[in-house]
Amino acid sequence: MADLNIMPFYTGDYLADTTHLSTEEHGAYCLLLIAMWRAGGRLSADPAFLQRVAKASPKHWPRLWSVVGKFFTEADGFIVQKKLGEVFRSAAARKEKSRTNGMKGGRPRAGANSLKNNDAAKAAGYAQVRVSESKGEPDEKLSMNLKVKESKPQLGSQSRSARAREAGAAAVADEHENRGRDFDQIERACRQAAGLDNDPSPGLLNLSPIIGLIDAGYDLQTDIVPAIRSVTRSGRKGRTWAYYVPPIIAAKEQHDGARNAGTNGASAAQREETAQERHERWRRMWDAWKRGTWPYGWGPDPKSAGCEIPRELIEQWSQQP
Repeated sequence: MADLNIMPFYTGDYLADTTHLSTEEHGAYCLLLIAMWRAGGRLSADPAFLQRVAKASPKHWPRLWSVVGKFFTEADGFIVQKKLGEVFRSAAARKEKSRTNGMKGGRPRAGANSLKNNDAAKAAGYAQVRVSESKGEPDEKLSMNLKVKESKPQLGSQSRSARAREAGAAAVADEHENRGRDFDQIERACRQAAGLDNDPSPGLLNLSPIIGLIDAGYDLQTDIVPAIRSVTRSGRKGRTWAYYVPPIIAAKEQHDGARNAGTNGASAAQREETAQERHERWRRMWDAWKRGTWPYGWGPDPKSAGCEIPRELIEQWSQQP
């Protein structure tokens, strides 16, 4: 089944078309492609919206768009990218076909009773031997075919490696399908908490800020949803999930500080983070970055100047496997 939460990325085609782009232009282009996939194959052509999607400053955006805008086509107030649109429509069609087949109970398997009489022998793994009218002997070519067919495995019998490959493929398909369901559940919980159940804002289709927090160890029900509800109760609403990341991080730090303070008999304001706790926190941040996750609230990442993790620890951990 096609999983629309997974965007195929054809590296050969991409690099062939983008060798002239700078690092910043690559980043803007990729962010626009990802948001376009999540939005169903097109994005609003509003310049201010596209600038926010590309994470570009107002000062730099005109120059960036003069380059990356050439990859898109505008029509009816939206921009599209030809290759992405074709791939998205193909994936959506495969998913719909799989859904329809699933509603029908899957592809029917032929049983013994459904076989025609003249196919019964073949289904059982035998070949009919034609008798030569002139000599009354089995035809030589058919006799040879009979030996070949008898040496092949019977229908329904598979080698162990073939069964293992099929089982592995089924496991991968299940994993992708479950991942898609997880994304749907996460998005539904966040939208309900934010009071944005039916909000059509394209920025809300990009769930990566929330997924990044979960990958970093944040719990959806304990850390993320309550913080989003708190923001909503204050009368504020975001148009992207990145808007909610700083309040979620602040709420978790406050919660963890209060819990630690209660454990040690001191108030959260009086208690300071110990050197060991700080070192462990830096290590968790490093491990999250190695997995490809770095929430916005953590500031500059380990590759950038100003990262909270000391440079000597970054160099030390970089040498570890």
